Amino acid sequence: MSQAQLSTPAGVIHASMVEIFLRLCADAGIERDHLLSTARLREKDLAPDSAWVHRDLFERLFLASLTHWQDPLLGLHLGQGLPLMEIGLLGFLGMSSPSILDLFTTLQNYGRLVSDIPQSYLRHEPGRVLWGIDFSYQNDDLLRHSREWMLVACARLIHRLDPHALLAVHLHHAAYPQTQAPHPDYARCFLCPVRFEQPESALVLDPVRFKRPAHLEHIRVFQALSQEARTQLEQSPSAEAMDFILQLRPLIERALDQGLCTQARLCTELGISERQLHRRLQQHGESYQSLLDRIRLERLQRLMRPESSLYELAEQLGFSSQKSLSRWYLARTGHTLGRYRRERLSQAPDNASSA
Repeated sequence: MSQAQLSTPAGVIHASMVEIFLRLCADAGIERDHLLSTARLREKDLAPDSAWVHRDLFERLFLASLTHWQDPLLGLHLGQGLPLMEIGLLGFLGMSSPSILDLFTTLQNYGRLVSDIPQSYLRHEPGRVLWGIDFSYQNDDLLRHSREWMLVACARLIHRLDPHALLAVHLHHAAYPQTQAPHPDYARCFLCPVRFEQPESALVLDPVRFKRPAHLEHIRVFQALSQEARTQLEQSPSAEAMDFILQLRPLIERALDQGLCTQARLCTELGISERQLHRRLQQHGESYQSLLDRIRLERLQRLMRPESSLYELAEQLGFSSQKSLSRWYLARTGHTLGRYRRERLSQAPDNASSA
């Protein structure tokens, strides 16, 4: 499966994971109140009744931490220091997985117990298996740190199962610092060769060891925990939120195509009032505007081509003018649309490389 084929997540993270992040920040000397103030968040924003925090809020929190946490390898170190046993049921499932294949399947099936933001997939190639991980963030710093955080956390679990299974790590972004010698913490955290500016961010695994059972003594524990995970997932409000978001997405996409993307029109199609829509989305830390913004960002990424004018992009994203599009993009990402356009269109096609 290619990255282009990945489904788009609804975008929520469990409040317990946000608390772990805030505690890691506190351990680094970043005061909680100061961090929330910088991110323009309130305590109740991170502790909704549903226990699910929308990704836009967590994104603001993460970006605010980057302004205070003077660590150029923050994501790498977060993944290394993440307390796996405190993640809850998913953490115990990961640590009791009989094989790396079971580990991947577990995170794919039950990852929504803590978040549906990461996007992961497997691709089998001659002599290797690629375990790809990515995020749909638009901010480059957030994207880099998130990739490294998730990849290191998964690599730690893989090393518990088989220290020799991980052949290499591929990172789509450049190394920090961008010199001939990447920072030594990359090798120290991943415990294998790390290659940068690759076509995708992925763990490169030995195909034989990928399927080989390593912890057969944990099989009964793993099966019992898997059953509990299935039960919790069925009862999770996140599952309900995702179903509702998936119902809304094609309606918003079609409205954008027709240039009539308003909340009132969406409510008419759903047969509910605007107050009902607001209340239902709010229960899951979502809003109509944040959902519309995310769909627009994803559409912008798909539509950006050398021959596309800003006028055409504004029209396809439902804006009245190029200036409205540019103002929206700056407010949403903190970067100018011109910069994104130059960087996006200057990227040469990636060439596949071996592990």
